[in-house]
Amino acid sequence: MSVQHHHPSELPVELDYGLFAKELAQAQYHIGLLQGSQKTLHSSIYLIGPLVAREAAVSSKIEGTQSTSTDVYLYAAGGKPAYSDTPVVSNYRTAMYEAIHAISSRKKITKHLINSLHATLLDGVRHSGRLGKFRDGDVWIAKKEGDPIEKALYIPPEAIHVSSYIENLIKYIDTENSEINLVKAGVVHYQFEAVHPYEDGNGRIGRLLIPLILFYKGELSLPIVYSSGYFEERPDQYRKALREVDKTGRYELWIKFFLEAISEQAKETLNLIDEITNLNLKLKRKYESSKSPYILRLIDLLFESPVISPPEIMKRLTIPSRMTASRLVNELVTDNVLMLIDEKGPSGTKLYAFVGLIKIIN
Repeated sequence: MSVQHHHPSELPVELDYGLFAKELAQAQYHIGLLQGSQKTLHSSIYLIGPLVAREAAVSSKIEGTQSTSTDVYLYAAGGKPAYSDTPVVSNYRTAMYEAIHAISSRKKITKHLINSLHATLLDGVRHSGRLGKFRDGDVWIAKKEGDPIEKALYIPPEAIHVSSYIENLIKYIDTENSEINLVKAGVVHYQFEAVHPYEDGNGRIGRLLIPLILFYKGELSLPIVYSSGYFEERPDQYRKALREVDKTGRYELWIKFFLEAISEQAKETLNLIDEITNLNLKLKRKYESSKSPYILRLIDLLFESPVISPPEIMKRLTIPSRMTASRLVNELVTDNVLMLIDEKGPSGTKLYAFVGLIKIIN
């Protein structure tokens, strides 16, 4: 039985903006609000960490990987997370930071960067194919994992075409034209999924590219609008919208769905920013009259590392005495700001969780 590979059109493609004008206007409005909120923040460090950790957990959940934001932080701090899949989720977080650093350093989105992110994503975890290398054989999407290619619902282009498709995609991202960047991000996500350049990890890289493109093109000062939550709650609609492009070559239904996702997730991110910012201000006010020269700096540190040990606090804040660090921790435990979650962290140290932030991001 012969199989039929799908060959998506090269980019750019012709789009009827009138068919998603309402959704585009709403998405632009909410992205504008999100960008404005970032400009009012005195520190982006404590904001990006929780949002990236949350996205890492949700994006990986779409692939059937189970973990939580708390587990990601616990794993990063050297503790033992409840879920064995946590290293996979932690890798997604690391890949996002790698991309943020690259783009902040004025590097372009290139084939090399995408391959590097793929290698980071799958480093040290079970996977198919080669790290940071495009596939050299057929892949397919079927109803059940393990179904033969003859039962495939969708077969991406042959491996020989992958490199040229990705080169075209990168050129499209970089080209300055009349196409609106929000729409461009949606087109790129479809194209990446359609080409399926790797044997494994395509979905997570494809979703990671969405905020990175908006960041790279200057729509956002930080890549903090994530579509995974919307897609994860509507898997059938998500797949149907993508498959509509496969069948008809028309992108409008997909772009409409994508822009709805951006609007909803931007609103959710705005709410999270408000909660995180209010928590930071509340704690700063509570401890502003403290005699300790370290307490306010510790509060900012907790937003960056919400699971932490006393030795790590000593190191990060250059506190000369372990007793001083322990006294700070004990004060925050008494005030229900910190909670002991692991008595056997790295080298037998205790690990504490920042209760307020963990509640927000979980």
